[in-house]
Amino acid sequence: MNHLMKIKIYLILILVSTTIYTSPISFLKENLGNIKPYYKDLLLPNNLGHLFYSKEKKLFRDILLNYLKDNPKNITNYRIKFLLGYHYYRSKEYNKATEQFRSIVGRYNELNDYIFFYLGDSYRAQKKLVDAYQAYSLVTSKSIFSDIAVKNKLNILFKLKQYIHIKNFFQKESHYLENDALNFLFIKTLIQLGDEDTAILQLKKVWSHTEGKEKKRAENILIDFMKKGKRNSIISGLEYYNRCEYLLQKKKYNTIIKDFELSYSVRKDVNIDKDICLLKASVYSNKLKSIDYINRLNHLPFKLSKIQKYYLDYIEMLYIFNQEEYQDYINKSLITLKEYKDYPNNEKLYIKLIESYKKLKKEKKYYKYLKKYVSNEEFVQKRKEYLYKLWFHYYDIKNYKESLKYIKIYEKIRFDNLRDEVRNKYYIARLNINLKNKKRGLYQYFKLILEDPFNYYSYLALIHLQKMNLTKEEILFNVKKVKKDITSLKKEKLHFNNRVLKIYELITLNLRQLAIKELIFYQQTATSENSLLANAFFFKSLRLYRSSRSVKFKSLRKIAFFPNKYSFISFWKSFYPLKYAISVNKHSKRFKVDPYFSWGILREESAYNRYAKSHSNAYGLMQLLYPTAVETANRIGMKLNNYRDLYVPDTNIALGVKYLAVLLRMFKGNRFYAAASYNAGASNVKHWLKNHHADNLYDWCEKIPVEQTNKYIYKVIGAEHSYNILYTRGYFKIGKVNLFKAIFSKDKK
Repeated sequence: MNHLMKIKIYLILILVSTTIYTSPISFLKENLGNIKPYYKDLLLPNNLGHLFYSKEKKLFRDILLNYLKDNPKNITNYRIKFLLGYHYYRSKEYNKATEQFRSIVGRYNELNDYIFFYLGDSYRAQKKLVDAYQAYSLVTSKSIFSDIAVKNKLNILFKLKQYIHIKNFFQKESHYLENDALNFLFIKTLIQLGDEDTAILQLKKVWSHTEGKEKKRAENILIDFMKKGKRNSIISGLEYYNRCEYLLQKKKYNTIIKDFELSYSVRKDVNIDKDICLLKASVYSNKLKSIDYINRLNHLPFKLSKIQKYYLDYIEMLYIFNQEEYQDYINKSLITLKEYKDYPNNEKLYIKLIESYKKLKKEKKYYKYLKKYVSNEEFVQKRKEYLYKLWFHYYDIKNYKESLKYIKIYEKIRFDNLRDEVRNKYYIARLNINLKNKKRGLYQYFKLILEDPFNYYSYLALIHLQKMNLTKEEILFNVKKVKKDITSLKKEKLHFNNRVLKIYELITLNLRQLAIKELIFYQQTATSENSLLANAFFFKSLRLYRSSRSVKFKSLRKIAFFPNKYSFISFWKSFYPLKYAISVNKHSKRFKVDPYFSWGILREESAYNRYAKSHSNAYGLMQLLYPTAVETANRIGMKLNNYRDLYVPDTNIALGVKYLAVLLRMFKGNRFYAAASYNAGASNVKHWLKNHHADNLYDWCEKIPVEQTNKYIYKVIGAEHSYNILYTRGYFKIGKVNLFKAIFSKDKK
């Protein structure tokens, strides 16, 4: 018995030690998205994180200091000392911050760059410039503090009068001169070194490419040089033109109109290129009131170059288009495009030509020039949009062969968001089915569902497959084939990923804002697999529910990442939590609305944030306008005192679900129409139903002219589908085949 007791105690000790000392990555592999703050393991109060940001600074400090006193040999004390140092740093107690940071230098690999940066800041605040410089120098180029550390280092060198070191730095690292503040530091350094000619050249560049305060600052320094007799600092007409072109590229049209004047005068002193730039800005901003000046330029006694004539014609045509004289624009633009082939602004002329045919409702010509536009590979501005219009047009008129031709060209374009990518895959499958390529279409449907089950278009694909009466053998054959083709993510890369460990540490230290900064930086710089896994790992802890819709997340949506059904479901439940379950279930049952549809609306409207408020003054979880809420409240005998009542979750959910029930009743239970009405209003949906026809509901949704509403249906119905996959038993089936079992089963050799 004693022997058995010893074994039990030994096993318990192993279990406890494993719980306490499990590495972040091991924990990640076991249960994604479920992070326990380390201070729970260290027996610190649960409200420690809240105290950090509260007014109870002394209490927070005392807790940490007492812990260090009572546990002097704890191997994780470096974490406590970092948190204490950061607390002192935020409180501007730089002496104490320096003491804490110095005590853990070299002992905290994950947050070394934080330690060195805050140590440098603390030294600088104490005017210990040499120490600060040395600390900043230890911040690596991969840190989020890299650029600001470089800036601080250079400012310290300037204060220490180490001008030659600054000049040498900028000669080696010239890309830092894109920063205006560092550019002026370089100019001041050149002046201190007596290299005034180089300083003037640099100032001219700054003057030409900036505006506002920075432009004025450069101008003042140039004026000082002019007073000293530096004649080469006078700004030439060419530099005026360069500045105008720069602002034109930046679309600062109002600045150009304000800062520049037309140069034509009685003396015929004309800077035509600068004037053309000014006229472009005026016509782009629709502020060109007449084309008299263009006519005067065309009758000047000197000869205009061909490119100048082209630009004057170009400006005149845009003016005609803005005046809504579409037929005149078509006549003139066709002549110009023929005469001036391959000229720089022809793409813009072509776009306006296509828009003119659309305005005049000349459909044949419209699609003819759409095809001409996409056939020119140098035209890129509207290529994606026009390709989509073309393939959907041919799909709509049942010319599936032509539609497939253009959709395959469209497929080669880099997609900026997940929706465009999966929509394209869905319609390629549809087209193959319509063209009697059943085998290929089936495979594409299955690939879409298995790669990304939590998606609106995967939901549509699932519906189609459920209606096709497939045999069990066909289903399992396609599942097996898709599983073979999906590339697994390599989890082992994360075992030694310092950025992942760093974000994990910041979360466990309850430094949420810093963790989010690191996560954003990591998304921008890491390889796609690791970046997306970091997103997944920190999603729940940082409560960034909307991030799941990010394009940066799409690779994680492949089921091959997950070793089994349990980890797959537990991971995705983090994205689709049953928040406010009591209220949602109660009111959904009361008003006869599917609770998962309610959650789909709630998730999209507020991302579960009870205090959400929109620009249009919609409040709370289900984003209700106050007048709508009052009207709905009257229907169910509820009284609202003011808009603040809508921040109460149960009140907001009751009114939101009731309003949803009204819309569902209005459209005979159609969730797609109800979702569209929740976003755009029932009257708009009725108008679209009357004016936009399609063979089926799903194609009709694609024809909704308001892109925001189109996307809203995609998100809400997709979320409802995702909730059903995760929480409705037997939902994820085709015929009698449970897709989960088929996906996660180990294939027999």
